[in-house]
Amino acid sequence: MIIYSYLSNKLCNFTKNFMNISLPGDKEYEARPSIENKILRINLNENIYGTFVEIGAGQEVVRGFYRVGGASGTIAKSMSAYDRSFSDSIYGKDGEKRYVTQNRLDQMLDHEMNLLEQRISRDEFPNKFFFVYANTVATIDFVKKFKGHGWMGIRFQTNPNDEYSEIKLHVRFHQNEAKLQQESLGIMGVNLIYGAFYKHNDPLKLMKYLYDHIDDESIEIDTINFSGHLFKNVDNRLISLELIRLGMTDAVIFDENGTNVLPAQVLYRKLGLDFSNRFRRIMPISSFIHPSYLNEDLNYYKDLDIYSSHGTFDEVIPISLVENYIESLAKNNNLVFDRFDTGHTISDMNLIKLVKWIDMTNIY
Repeated sequence: MIIYSYLSNKLCNFTKNFMNISLPGDKEYEARPSIENKILRINLNENIYGTFVEIGAGQEVVRGFYRVGGASGTIAKSMSAYDRSFSDSIYGKDGEKRYVTQNRLDQMLDHEMNLLEQRISRDEFPNKFFFVYANTVATIDFVKKFKGHGWMGIRFQTNPNDEYSEIKLHVRFHQNEAKLQQESLGIMGVNLIYGAFYKHNDPLKLMKYLYDHIDDESIEIDTINFSGHLFKNVDNRLISLELIRLGMTDAVIFDENGTNVLPAQVLYRKLGLDFSNRFRRIMPISSFIHPSYLNEDLNYYKDLDIYSSHGTFDEVIPISLVENYIESLAKNNNLVFDRFDTGHTISDMNLIKLVKWIDMTNIY
């Protein structure tokens, strides 16, 4: 026994020395743990405890926690309410019947955190840090025309007596296979959870770490917001600008409260006509204006330079729908309207005429 103990101590000392080897010329650097090690660190923490809910792209995030092991003390519940009717019955209906939205993400975070607090007694588990991770995603469609996008977020605490903090972000996929998009989503979800618990003291670094072990060309973060107890002093406007500086996205929008907002959400069902003071020219191509989208009557819009074109054989948006509003707009605006013997597309001749109109109106 004495010999065994002696040899064991010698082996430990040998291993310790081996791990601490450094050579002349070595530079300090920050080692980033693998995805498996990030998950394992979370799973082995007896106080981190929460729920995973994922809709639209499988359960790629929680799958990693199950596969690495040690998840029984971390995962309270994992679920995917994939069917819309079932999802509505759990989280409530969205007024616009849209499912990949920040509103749906908020509904998921609210509902699941309420359940967690109701079902897990703080008296019995006084040291638990509760969290809910959620995502709602649409991956690339079957014909590979729509690349896909999604919302993900985490509501969490690092002290059982603290108020919750939140990180929410919107992503756009650039990969052409649903499987690859799911894998990227899974990795980024793990990075988000790990960053929330272990990098929340430096939000700018946390943002960079979201791309750990992911090709930065494969997925784009175009909106991110930090809020709650741990992020009281975070200025989300600066976070927006950092997204651009780091090359994560090309443009950002934030509102009067300094909150980052999704450009597509701000402009959803909004028309260039209603923002005509911000656009030099308006060019509706193979499209039409639904009266319900307008803030004003068509006669309100005046002195605008407008080019519009449409295919006479368009079966998606029949030209008869277009001609009504074109006639009204032409009364008070500098409008050019071209018809082409095509369907719902843009012909080469259409492009040639459009370029000539741009040159003629000196858009540059």
